Amino acid sequence: MKRRVIAFSAITLLSMAIYAFDYGVDSFNNSTFVSEGLTLTQQDRSTLWIAIPLAPDSSFYLSGFYEFKGTFASSGTTVTPWRFDAGRSEYLGSRLGALGPSTVLRWSIGRTFLTDFSGKLLSGLYDGARGEIAIGNTTLAASVAYTGLLDKDDALIAISANDQIVSAAPGRYFAPRHLFASLTGRLVEVFPGHDLGFETWGQFDLEQFLSGTQTVYAEPFIEGHLGRNFTWRTWANGELIITGDLKPALAAGGLARFVFPNLRNIVITGDVAWSSGQSGGLLPFIPLMNSPIDGLTTFTFSNILVSTLSFSVTPFDWLTSTFRGSTLLRTSDLIVGSSNVRALPSGSLLGFEASVQAVFRTIADLNMNVLGGAFFPETTHYYQSNASARATVTIFAEILL
Repeated sequence: MKRRVIAFSAITLLSMAIYAFDYGVDSFNNSTFVSEGLTLTQQDRSTLWIAIPLAPDSSFYLSGFYEFKGTFASSGTTVTPWRFDAGRSEYLGSRLGALGPSTVLRWSIGRTFLTDFSGKLLSGLYDGARGEIAIGNTTLAASVAYTGLLDKDDALIAISANDQIVSAAPGRYFAPRHLFASLTGRLVEVFPGHDLGFETWGQFDLEQFLSGTQTVYAEPFIEGHLGRNFTWRTWANGELIITGDLKPALAAGGLARFVFPNLRNIVITGDVAWSSGQSGGLLPFIPLMNSPIDGLTTFTFSNILVSTLSFSVTPFDWLTSTFRGSTLLRTSDLIVGSSNVRALPSGSLLGFEASVQAVFRTIADLNMNVLGGAFFPETTHYYQSNASARATVTIFAEILL
């Protein structure tokens, strides 16, 4: 009799859990045409996800995707007809009063999203864990992540020359093996409307642990708002590159934003980001994730200065338009980019970028984004005189089911 009661209770709890499942399919199409080389890049992805509540304060989120990717250019075609991989998949939860009445503990374990404050060091999904505890107005966090199970084209690791060799190996799918770790502290409302914080990151090369390139980062930051219309933030990142000796690199940036919600939600944003090159005793800054900087160019966040001004307006509930202009400069004599660069380039200016973006929200669960613009190279000192503008058009559509 007792066994029957236990079995009945287990079936009842399992039925309740299944009933509480939330699941869906998200699909997106991303088509990008670039005038340089007459190149069309096509990416299609469908992601199946399921959210499983385990208790009021914890849950599982699991997802996996199928992806098609193709590049069609005048020089040739490359197609990856299928790719299956895990997406965001994590056990997450929180607990009130874990270390006292005014504390909150949060955690995440699995393939989880990690980023630094600036978003310039890394920003993406990694296999690992993150924990955070809030004690009054102080927040402390720690994370650890492993890259060796990620797709190399997602991880985008190029910390050392060996990483590039490993990633270029024929038939290799996984990214070079590195271990990331971080510690973060934040003081909330340290003075009215402003938070102050500090992050440390460490990177350990597991491909060549004794002879590889290890890096350590220290990133102080501050962000806040003045009234309801103005927000700002600034940050710096000091890097030590360890290759038998210690070599420094630096990066820094800031953002200021004015928001006018009563005037068609107008948003004016100024943003600047700088990373060291090889000059003044500094080496080029090496981010953990070697992804392109925001915008239409293929430059990465190393040996570069980018200043951007954007204007966004929402004339209708279903449309937001953004106009954006950027100036790009190199921060040392090292060459940035490769296509159409002069044999002996001079000057710091790389060029200008202008773009317009429209985000449509005409139907619930359907997002559509159209971006068009061009990079205009500086052809007097840096690029060859016959270098033409690099125009880009991107159409992105996503449906959530």
